[in-house]
Amino acid sequence: MCRATTVASSASGSKRPGGHDRDLMVHGRQIVSLYNARVILRSGRLAVAAVCAMTLVTLGAQGERAPTVRLVAAPKLAVPAAVDSNVAMTWDLVDGAWRLFAFPSSSGIPMRLEGPSLEGLRPAGALEIVGPGHGIWFESIIPDGTGAWYGYYHHEIPAFECGRLDRSIPRIGSAKSIDRGATWQDLGIVLEAPPGSAACGSANRYVIGGVGDVSVVLSPDRLDLFLYYSQYSRVPAEQGVMVARLAWADRDAPAGKVTTWNNGAWLPARAAREATEDVQAAWEFPTGTPILPVTRPWHDSDGAVDAFCDALREIAAFEYRLPAP
Repeated sequence: MCRATTVASSASGSKRPGGHDRDLMVHGRQIVSLYNARVILRSGRLAVAAVCAMTLVTLGAQGERAPTVRLVAAPKLAVPAAVDSNVAMTWDLVDGAWRLFAFPSSSGIPMRLEGPSLEGLRPAGALEIVGPGHGIWFESIIPDGTGAWYGYYHHEIPAFECGRLDRSIPRIGSAKSIDRGATWQDLGIVLEAPPGSAACGSANRYVIGGVGDVSVVLSPDRLDLFLYYSQYSRVPAEQGVMVARLAWADRDAPAGKVTTWNNGAWLPARAAREATEDVQAAWEFPTGTPILPVTRPWHDSDGAVDAFCDALREIAAFEYRLPAP
């Protein structure tokens, strides 16, 4: 399973001074503009980035150019908690002062931190969510500007379909909080791997199929959420970093609304089971096309993997406006 102790972004799409542009291209169109960033204090604005900040624009039509990306070295930012996932973060005004809220997760148990800065983060009480069972890891937090926060999580279930309960098949879900992350309403699973795509004979010690390790960003026009995630299909050509899209207007009822990027088109989910009074609807999602494919696959016998753990796992940025002096 893919784990890293870096932070996830709920940053705005604005450019920050002091960086150098790096582009990620898909089908000849720029979808993410990356640039190396550092701590900046200029004109009352502070931006902090562990690796790089980004601007997201819409995927365009199919072309010939292959995806390219460059990551650059940056200082480590320590989080005072056990972490084996993203650390989703966001800022909010509390009694007229900006406070940073962070949600590290470890072994499938998320916790809540709060402080005036990254260095000042401290435990901030219990985090309550009635989730889908088994472990969840909060990966990204997107505030809507009116007091509601939308969290996107990695959810692992035992590999029942393979008869291997010591291995996991992850999927991606969402939740909503209106009390700065103290309690969460589960909005359900928003993205799963297609049936039959698990590698039941995999030598991987953690995951043997599924989709997960997601990072989510809101487009600058606030029309779409883009979900960058890892796909652990049994087919090597289908492994790597994928991208899916959810209309921001569908954030409160996301089930079945996510579309998956596949060979130049956004493909919708298919209704596999209609909802009844006692049973929720079930959806089947198409396989994604990697925008960053693996170079050594997840499930072969040698146990070695060379893959990004999702395109934005290494990206961390958050920003807030300081009070005028």
